[in-house]
Amino acid sequence: MDLDSFLQEFRSAPVFTSAGQRAPHKALALLYAMSQLQRGHTHRLTRYVDAEVKLKYLLDQFGPPRRTPPRTTSLEIARKNNRKHQAVSGRCSMTTACAKTAAEIRPLAIYVSSRRSELSEIAADLFQRDRVALIQAAETIADSIVPETLRDELLSAIEFDVSPIPNVNPLSPFLTCKITREIFAMRAVRDPAFSQSVLQAYGWQCAICGASPKVDTRHFGLEAAHIRWIQYSGPNSVDNGLCLCRMHHVALDRGAITVNAEGEIDVSPRLDGSEESQQLFGRFRGTTIRRPAEIQQHPAADACAWHRNEVFVAG
Repeated sequence: MDLDSFLQEFRSAPVFTSAGQRAPHKALALLYAMSQLQRGHTHRLTRYVDAEVKLKYLLDQFGPPRRTPPRTTSLEIARKNNRKHQAVSGRCSMTTACAKTAAEIRPLAIYVSSRRSELSEIAADLFQRDRVALIQAAETIADSIVPETLRDELLSAIEFDVSPIPNVNPLSPFLTCKITREIFAMRAVRDPAFSQSVLQAYGWQCAICGASPKVDTRHFGLEAAHIRWIQYSGPNSVDNGLCLCRMHHVALDRGAITVNAEGEIDVSPRLDGSEESQQLFGRFRGTTIRRPAEIQQHPAADACAWHRNEVFVAG
């Protein structure tokens, strides 16, 4: 196995949604196992009982705000795909006796039981031999489940080190030629024209606070945020975008704020009550965003509903 085939296999059977809800359980568990391998914990010694608290924390921080039992458990999916994905699944000695949480976070590329949580031997061997491949795989998987505003935070949460490896060229012919295709296929495709279109539609002003900083004639600090994430089929269209300053962009992706189809802003009741947070976010609760002049460019109702259900921390 090489990195190219690992990414292809991971990509061939992603389970990031269940019953219409975000379900990054498998990818998060896989990232955790990869971080353990990087830190010197062999895949044979990582017990599930030791990982359970961490995985629950990752799901709380990077999973959907509401969690309903999936119609098809990860255990059933793993069994169904065991032969097809042998290099990643490794073995399938999982039983229904495992805890419910274990069944929900069991990924194809990881073996999870009541005893341990491990990468398949063939995948672990690859990453032990090639630490650059391990970093590339982790970054790519993270990019496939969260927007770029949360990517570094996710990797930091699993204690994954993405710092350059001494004396290793990350742009080697192997990396640039062999896996570039798969890396870009795995990462959500962001249309380069999306940002420009959204910023222009909103007149280069943050839709929430109205900030429009610039030096001379050049604006800075403004970003085009997706309401429905492109990782979960959000389109690169203006009605799925908001022009936001960096702070409010991160707040939107973190679920601290949301917007409905009428442009009304809601703020999470779980936002801390500090004076600074209230000034940055809380004071906008119940106010209306600055919307584009053209009605067809206003936030789409379905995108807003998705964000409220799948990202916004309602309580």
